[in-house]
Amino acid sequence: MDNYTLYRNYQERKQKLIETVRNITLIFISILSITLPNKIQSSDYRDDMEFGITPGEGCQYWVMPMIVEFMDMHFPKIHPNLLQFLENNNRYGMKMLIKDYAE
Repeated sequence: MDNYTLYRNYQERKQKLIETVRNITLIFISILSITLPNKIQSSDYRDDMEFGITPGEGCQYWVMPMIVEFMDMHFPKIHPNLLQFLENNNRYGMKMLIKDYAE
């Protein structure tokens, strides 16, 4: 029996599983950013407060860099204005757009 067809089928199933997990993650992060945006908050503000440093202006609204990069990479594929919608409609005014972090 030829194992190549089984391997090809395995590769297709593996790719489909990766795509499904990515889609679930996208849905989870988008729901989290609307319902509990403080859970994806960057730790910069808290870190500065703990060390007695004056926090940077507006850093309490920053989102973890890894989350911002992930959202910037994948959310426009779902809808081009999804990130803007999430930023405009989250209850704490968290900054979701990567352009908000350009310095």
